[in-house]
Amino acid sequence: MIYSTIFAHVRRLFEESRDGQLTLGDDDERYECPVVWDAETAEGLARKCGTLVRHLHFLAGQYEKLKTETRHLTREQLAVWDTYLKPFPGHGLDMEALQGIWEKFESGDPVSAEERALADRWLGWFEENARMRLPDLRRDPVRLINRAKRYGKLVRLGAPAVVQEQEAKRLAEEFVLYHCGRD
Repeated sequence: MIYSTIFAHVRRLFEESRDGQLTLGDDDERYECPVVWDAETAEGLARKCGTLVRHLHFLAGQYEKLKTETRHLTREQLAVWDTYLKPFPGHGLDMEALQGIWEKFESGDPVSAEERALADRWLGWFEENARMRLPDLRRDPVRLINRAKRYGKLVRLGAPAVVQEQEAKRLAEEFVLYHCGRD
């Protein structure tokens, strides 16, 4: 079912894109992204993204097992695991300290220069690892990998279907922008 939802969402995005502009977001926060695509490209992306979401859904259910054993996966599933869900190698940064910093950023509390430097180091490390997994096409791969990881986490946590579907749609939007977005 999620495959058909994503397929339809990508097709709708194409149908609603006008003059090389794709409008995303909700009523409170809408933004336009320049895109380069045609009907054939949209159909191909819809199929690829639907397949990606289907694989992510399957793999998320086996996440803990896959961290140590992947021999039972098909070649396509393994490629999705290695690209999107497999944890990045350790970075040696204090994740508890980072969590506190993210919370400060989100709440608008002041962040010290040392905390900002730690957050910047983590972001640099994450970006470097993302770029090793996905080549730069027209858009930064960090956003796409983050969306895929977020979708997988929601599936693992057993989030309600409507929440999973909304996140899958946001993933589809990032997928389209990664492949067709332009600066």
